[in-house]
Amino acid sequence: MATAQLRPAAPRATRAAPRGLSVPQLKVRTSSCVYETAGQLTEHLKRDPEVQLEASGLKVAEKSLRILSLAGADLQKCTGYLPGFGALGLRLDHFRATTLSTPCELRARVARLLEPPLVSDSIVQVVTKKSSWPGLAEGILHQLDGGEAALEHFAECFRFVGAGPAELVLLAAQHVEKERPGLRLALCPSLGASLDHTGGFRYNEVLVLLCSWSNVASEAPGLPAIRPRHSAKFLEALEAE
Repeated sequence: MATAQLRPAAPRATRAAPRGLSVPQLKVRTSSCVYETAGQLTEHLKRDPEVQLEASGLKVAEKSLRILSLAGADLQKCTGYLPGFGALGLRLDHFRATTLSTPCELRARVARLLEPPLVSDSIVQVVTKKSSWPGLAEGILHQLDGGEAALEHFAECFRFVGAGPAELVLLAAQHVEKERPGLRLALCPSLGASLDHTGGFRYNEVLVLLCSWSNVASEAPGLPAIRPRHSAKFLEALEAE
């Protein structure tokens, strides 16, 4: 089964910032270190229920999804992996990619979804460079043709490695939202198995659960400070490999 989520009471939380205060921003660039940026996102989400993500440059779509995966894992670690945490989700506001694997632009909201749906491994779709985003979008729209009941239980899961497939998934999700006015989708990423025997991070598969943007946590988790996994110098060297 893909990343099962149990549904008991959520971990103890602190109050969200009063309305009217600005939402914290996280910027992702081609040169951004995945580990350091994930740490920044984690710190933001310990204090605020939502973060505005802005990314521009080469391969930033895949990088942003990997950053969310690491931040989600760090937050769950701080709760002692107690059930009820949910999953970090990305809600697209804007995504532009002229051609695959070229510089793109992404604006999105990041928040914690309390009850993401469960998805069987048997329906996970593998996305490659040869896949087409119109084809992915058509499959998603077909699932949504069942009306309100279909939307309530809607869930798709994609598996891929690389910037090109990541951009295809985002393009498909954006197209579906345009075809279904009022529909807001969440992309909930997590890391899968490594396809390289050396265990290099960039060879880890990315799993993206696509579901309705709903059951959004209204409070920040209120977690203690997280000890950095490695020194900044080590992370820079790892990113350069």
